[in-house]
Amino acid sequence: MKKFLLALITTALIVSGCTAPAEDPVPADEAPLNSFKYDEEKYVHHGTLTIEGYATLEEQQESFCEEDCSTYTYIFFNILNTDNEAIDNYVKEGKGNSFIGDNSIGLGCVEDNSIWHISSSDISPNKEYETSQEVSYKILNSSIENPITIEVTRPLFTGGAGAPDCYSHFTQFNIVD
Repeated sequence: MKKFLLALITTALIVSGCTAPAEDPVPADEAPLNSFKYDEEKYVHHGTLTIEGYATLEEQQESFCEEDCSTYTYIFFNILNTDNEAIDNYVKEGKGNSFIGDNSIGLGCVEDNSIWHISSSDISPNKEYETSQEVSYKILNSSIENPITIEVTRPLFTGGAGAPDCYSHFTQFNIVD
């Protein structure tokens, strides 16, 4: 059934004149450090950067639910310092987005002391990511008194649509020692 639906969707895209997105020029896991920028040709931010900051957790209600709604724990990373000016503009422009806070970026959901999230790129739409227990522990135990530095990557994503709970605009989180 999945193959039939995929073929049906592909046919609909071809008939409507849509084409598949182009490959990222540099895969997300190979993006050079501090390459995060606004791409004036694609009209999006993408790349890798380092951020010093700390985590905060928020209980959020399941989206589109009106009664007897379940909740989940969402994690934001509050930015204290970075040498990349593009992230400041990205956060300011994204204010009001569910996954961008006041001077913070969303990392996803916390479940069993581990961070996981869904993220989209032109190469991998709606892909699920799980951060290692070691990295999750360090992020979750950071605080304003005990900040850490992380490296984050946002791959090229020229599409857009509603996002699921536990979404993050970024795909990878690594601790910088």
